[in-house]
Amino acid sequence: MTFSVKKAEMHLAAREVDNALAVYTSLDRSGYMDADRIDGGRWMCHMLAGEYETAWCCSDAIRRRGAEDAHRFWQGEPIDGKRLMLRCLHGYGDTVMYLRWLPELRLRCSEVMVQACPEMLPLIRAMVRPTSENPAVGHMAPVRVMSWTAQGESDREHWDVQVECAELPYLFRATTATLPEPVLLTFAEADLHRIRTCLGERTKPRVGLVWTGSNYDPARSVPFAQLLRLLRDHNVEFWSLQAFENNHDWTHFCAERGLSARTFYTHGETATELRHAGIADMAAFASEMDLVITIDTMAAHIAGSLGLPTWLLLKREADWRWMLDREDSPWYPTLRLFRQRTTGDWDAPLTGVCDALRDFYEEMQA
Repeated sequence: MTFSVKKAEMHLAAREVDNALAVYTSLDRSGYMDADRIDGGRWMCHMLAGEYETAWCCSDAIRRRGAEDAHRFWQGEPIDGKRLMLRCLHGYGDTVMYLRWLPELRLRCSEVMVQACPEMLPLIRAMVRPTSENPAVGHMAPVRVMSWTAQGESDREHWDVQVECAELPYLFRATTATLPEPVLLTFAEADLHRIRTCLGERTKPRVGLVWTGSNYDPARSVPFAQLLRLLRDHNVEFWSLQAFENNHDWTHFCAERGLSARTFYTHGETATELRHAGIADMAAFASEMDLVITIDTMAAHIAGSLGLPTWLLLKREADWRWMLDREDSPWYPTLRLFRQRTTGDWDAPLTGVCDALRDFYEEMQA
């Protein structure tokens, strides 16, 4: 049995989903001490295939076998009319992606509290700010945004049900056809004016770049040297949307060519200040781009939420949310996916991006 599970997991890791699912399906879960491991693998297969409804049946099986959650996370109980604590315990990009259900939660619950890491709070507040384009936000249940470090605000006495944000697709039994639109991001006009002043007069189409992510998965990142053939395109103006600590190659590249730094990090700000205010600033800065080219990181979710044309460079064993072989995504209609054909080889997707960029420029000039 253990050998068969490992065989299925090897197929799954290689994204041979049909083979993995055939092995998982052949196993007798009732006689296996870790049936959750099998259903978890089957869940991943179905999510990669875009078969969300079947994946939720795997989630149901896992939940039925589980003991009561000591942390009192959602166990299938109703949320209507309840005070809901929504905890964002996953990555930055996950938080942006899953908070598309925030408007629905505010319609169904009496109050919604969102708890996230301090760096994300300005961006989350930009998701719940009423605007003339989105006046309904002001008529929903109130929402409070709080930090992980807040003392007392998130104690049990303040909520009836708590949900981790990654559970929201399961809670709403989402399918690829029923995913809500990303939440509208709105920025203060003063911030946008500051950014436009920093950018200066537009003379060419502006392209935002992100090539390096966190150390969580280095295989997602593209070595900067491999981007150089892309940067030879002089018909567009490239800007770095990289985090401060990952911007050294770009700074050196610009200095060698006598260019301005072309990054949203302006002079005079310290790394500490940027680290705590940078995410919302980056989102507002990205909103002024004509196109964003990024690896699988938070920038893809922000650009997709902004409705920007976004080209996403994906490693071959891409995350389940991008499914298999597709060039588009039901999560973000403006995304275009460029995938590795061979593990670790960025040549093919970058060739596709270079070709597409020439077409993009011609279309903008038409």
